[in-house]
Amino acid sequence: MKDAFFLASRYISFHRGKTATLVLGLMLALVLPFGFRVMSARFQRELIARADSIPWVVGERGSSLELVLSGLYFEPTDASRLSMADVGLAKPTTKGVVVPIHCEYQAAGAPVVGTTLGYFEQLRLRLVEGRMMGRVGDAVLGANVARRLGLGAGDQLLTDSTNRVNLAGAYPLKLRITGVFAATGTPDDDAVFVDIKTSWIIAGIGHGHEAVDPDDPNQTLSANSENIVASAAVTPYTEITDENVGAIHFHGPAEERPVSVILVWPRDRRDEDLMQGEFIDFNQRLLLTSSHDAVNGLIDNVVKLQLLLDAASIFLLVVSGLYLSLVMSLTYQLRAAERRTLHCLGCARGTILQMHFAEVVIVSGIALVGAGGVLGLLWALGWSVPRTWLI
Repeated sequence: MKDAFFLASRYISFHRGKTATLVLGLMLALVLPFGFRVMSARFQRELIARADSIPWVVGERGSSLELVLSGLYFEPTDASRLSMADVGLAKPTTKGVVVPIHCEYQAAGAPVVGTTLGYFEQLRLRLVEGRMMGRVGDAVLGANVARRLGLGAGDQLLTDSTNRVNLAGAYPLKLRITGVFAATGTPDDDAVFVDIKTSWIIAGIGHGHEAVDPDDPNQTLSANSENIVASAAVTPYTEITDENVGAIHFHGPAEERPVSVILVWPRDRRDEDLMQGEFIDFNQRLLLTSSHDAVNGLIDNVVKLQLLLDAASIFLLVVSGLYLSLVMSLTYQLRAAERRTLHCLGCARGTILQMHFAEVVIVSGIALVGAGGVLGLLWALGWSVPRTWLI
């Protein structure tokens, strides 16, 4: 048998093209079902872990899945019209922690998440560099954002333009980076965190601007003894410093300032039950959604997609097996002269059959090892099923 494997290995090494085609076909048939299982298993664990860390989400009535994704993954929703007044309505329903989230803007492609210190306490986010934000205009980066941009405490980051065509839109704000969070393996690693007041400043609700000279016609539209109407030449601050932070002011009542979503951590199970009853009784506009219920719907989609891929993989395995059999059969016929030569050299017919069997074993073994390497790489890289495949 040793001689048969030696002859088979020499034949396979000589016919590299045919061998590579067979190996790749078998690898694909193996990697497709098992690779998706590896990725979906990680995706499910990540979903459940995130839902455990943020159990309840409050928003406007509508799609519960969209609401939960907005709270858990900082995905902006155009339909959200919550305000701080809604946060005030949610707080009396629980003895736990209620945290507002405002996440409508980005900086270098990362979501800018405006929130309060309660969020960091509940998620147990730990700093590995610098300190927490101390005033408006400060930001703390998630681990992945800091690594991707090469930024750290003491650096600056400019928010993305909200609308490059609309010149009347809010100006980008230069954020002062005060710290970097430790990696958690969650969406927090891919976010830029600021105080919620800073996110309102980015939205143009709060701002400060340079002093207006009432005698300068380029800076004023109208002026009288009571007030001055400034022109567009008086630009708001694009950077908040220790010198101008005192000039920052907000327009409108505090209750009307926008919120994307509200996160809730009940104190215990009894508090959770009472909170659900409160929402059912008093509020028809706000929707209280369990993160677990929403992510279970996503997991159901994963299972359905997995069953579909399993069926496709079985078909692919059958086709690959038939293809391998066909190639080996044709090869066997084309190698008739080779077998006669081997027989004339004293090689027994049984040894020749063993050589063909060894070729199948070697090709299958290479495919198995290659597929195992790909699956191991998928696991090591931490890849999971993209949410966009399922929504």
